[in-house]
Amino acid sequence: MRLNRLISGTLGPIVAAAVGFAGVTVTTVAIATPAHAASVPDGQITRSEVLARAQNWVNRDVKYNLTRRPGTLYTDVEGDNRYGPDCSGLVSMAWHITANSGKGGNSTDDFETWGGKTYLGSLHDLLPGDAILKNGHMELFARWKNPGDHSQGAWTYSLNGTGNPDGNGWQNDWAKGPTVNSHGQMGDESWSSMQNYRPIRYINIVDDPAAPSSPPTDGTGIPADYNGDGLDDVAAFYDYGRGRTALFVWSAKAGGGFNWPTMVWDSGVGTFEQPRAKPVGGDFNGDGLTDIGAFYDYPGARTGLFTWTARAGGGFNAPTMVWDSGPGTWEQARVKAVSGDFNGDGFGDIGAFYDYSNGRTGLFTWSGKSGGGFNAPGMVWDSGVGTFEQPRAKPVGGDFNGDGLTDIGAFYDYPGARTGLFTWTARAGGGFNAPTMVWDSGPGTWEQIRTKTI
Repeated sequence: MRLNRLISGTLGPIVAAAVGFAGVTVTTVAIATPAHAASVPDGQITRSEVLARAQNWVNRDVKYNLTRRPGTLYTDVEGDNRYGPDCSGLVSMAWHITANSGKGGNSTDDFETWGGKTYLGSLHDLLPGDAILKNGHMELFARWKNPGDHSQGAWTYSLNGTGNPDGNGWQNDWAKGPTVNSHGQMGDESWSSMQNYRPIRYINIVDDPAAPSSPPTDGTGIPADYNGDGLDDVAAFYDYGRGRTALFVWSAKAGGGFNWPTMVWDSGVGTFEQPRAKPVGGDFNGDGLTDIGAFYDYPGARTGLFTWTARAGGGFNAPTMVWDSGPGTWEQARVKAVSGDFNGDGFGDIGAFYDYSNGRTGLFTWSGKSGGGFNAPGMVWDSGVGTFEQPRAKPVGGDFNGDGLTDIGAFYDYPGARTGLFTWTARAGGGFNAPTMVWDSGPGTWEQIRTKTI
């Protein structure tokens, strides 16, 4: 199983540090995985893939150049096709078309007469992945700023230019989208400016399978502040089947409620199986934004830990593997994860209860490092054999004693409809105190299997 990502090319070679646990040494592993498109050139393409391809250029810092000279063209996410880094080249690339491939894709004049599109009856008919076209310029439609009030305008993917090229045709404008790019730019169209455009649709674009419209209520969502506005948002990995997973965020609104969910990452087909992922949230790089991590289950008792770091203003950077257990050493199915700042250094850490069977459980922590990534995992508690069955525990993190360190709690399932709540209080500098039972339901009163922690 490979983790590919559609949004920004390949994961690249990621080197996992050698670690030791449970008497096993994991050797250093290098991983490089190519990206693959869900679509084929000029074939059917989903709206989410169109947006993900456009976001790839944003992530890659594609700079505007109108000349279409060979040395100025940029590849698409697969690296198979090259397009002009201008407004119409961006749309050509996002739609995965090969028309006028010899010159880097359609120009705006080409799109005017191109038979692969259809005109929409109204701007109100625009859906994500459609485009708006006028004489000399076009933009890819991402979404309405307010689906209930189109007069508030739209977010777009665009390359606009500045009108001041250097001697080689480069202009200080970069691919931009609904969230701020690395140069502080966003794709933003007011309703009044949109009146100058005609809405168009690629004839081979297709709708995605139904996606969630409201935050999960079954405990699978990951609540945290992902965009730095001081309000907690909700994120969820959505399983489309066929090895395709998308990450959606419901951003909170001042005064209550949530904005319509936004897809911020799409794995592409055949690359990331959501049932194999166990997500967890935390500020892993200390920038004040909550990031997302996931333990991914590979065959052969191998587990990888990936992180999606949040970007200021919204969205996430492409996933990075920050730890690899190596084959035959760590079964993800035996892991129950929890997160928090366990050692008080300002960086989010990850903890995991590992099931050794025989009634033995180990608690491991991956402590966050300055600048991102994690130190090698260390065992901070071992139940011993026959004393603590991990499948009976439902963990949760929180600062339960107000000392500024994240502690760990767990509801433990005893026979006879009895549940105990245990806490492992964190120690300054790292590690935990021995667990203490802080609540006992008594027999016949509380079935732990009916409990979902928050």
